[in-house]
Amino acid sequence: MPAATYVLITPARDEQDFMAATIESVLAQELRPFRWIIVSDGSADATDAIVERYAARHEFISLLRRPAATERGFSSKVSAFHQGYEAVRRLNFDFLGNLDADITLEPDYYRRTLERFADEPRLGVCSAIYWNRVGGGLQSSRTRFTDTPGAAQLFRRQCYEEIGGYRSLARGGEDTVAAAMARMRGWKTRSFSEPKVIHNRPFSGSGTEILRHRFEQGACNYAWGAHPLFTLGKVIRRLDEHPPLLGSLAFMVGYFGLWLRRTPLSVPDDVACFIRAEHMERLTTRLRLPRRRRLELR
Repeated sequence: MPAATYVLITPARDEQDFMAATIESVLAQELRPFRWIIVSDGSADATDAIVERYAARHEFISLLRRPAATERGFSSKVSAFHQGYEAVRRLNFDFLGNLDADITLEPDYYRRTLERFADEPRLGVCSAIYWNRVGGGLQSSRTRFTDTPGAAQLFRRQCYEEIGGYRSLARGGEDTVAAAMARMRGWKTRSFSEPKVIHNRPFSGSGTEILRHRFEQGACNYAWGAHPLFTLGKVIRRLDEHPPLLGSLAFMVGYFGLWLRRTPLSVPDDVACFIRAEHMERLTTRLRLPRRRRLELR
C-alpha cells in the first residue's frame, strides 16, 4: 500500500439515477481509495445491481446490504455509515472518507486533499465546498472555511476515532457537529473551493417544499446548538437566497419555534457550549472588522 491510504464509505438508498456517475468519478481519481464500502440502506431500486456490476470488476469496491431501517432520514444514514466503518475498522489505513451517492468529483480531488493533510499535521477534517445543480446551472453552497460539508468529507483516522465518529442526529447536521467536536480536541478543520465537488441531485421542488426545507434547516441549526444571535445574523445574511425573504423567515421560524419551547438539544452540553462560544467569537470578530474585510469572510 502507498504511504498514505484512504477508505470511503457511501450510504446509499435508492440512488439508481446517480450511483453510476459517482462510481465513475471515483474510478477516475488520480489516487483511488484502498477500499470503498457502499452501504445499500434498504434500497428498493436498481442501486444494488449497479454497485454489484462495478464491484465485480474492481476489487476495492464492496457492496454491503442492510434492510430498510425503521428510523428514517439522517439517523438511518449515520447508522449505515457506522455499519460501513465496522467493515473496515480492522484494516490499516490513514484517512476515512464519507462520500454521498449523488456526488461527482474532479479527478485530482483525493490526491490534492491528502496533500493538504500532509502539509498540516493537525488538520483533522477536510472537505470541499460543493456546487448544487440549480436551474440547469451550478450554484456554490455558502460555506465558511472552517466548515466541512459532509458530502465529500475526509477525516484523519485518529481524529475520527477521537471524536467517536458521527453522532446520530434526527434532524441532521452530523457533519457540522463532527467538525466542531474535532476542533474541541485541538484539530483543525478546513474547506476549500477547488477541486470542485458537484451535487448532482437537482432541487426543483415547489415553493412549499423549499420553505419546508428552509424550516427544517432552521430546526437543525437549533438542534445542534447554534447560538440565537448567530442565527439571527445568518437569517439577515441570507435574505437574498431563494425564495427571497420567505426562505429566511422559514429558517427563523424553524429555529426559534424550538428555542421558544426550550426543546432539548441533540448534542451534549459541552459540544453546544463550544459551538456557541465559536459563534459569539465570530460575531464579535465581524463587528470589529472594517466592512471590506467582513465581506471577504462571507
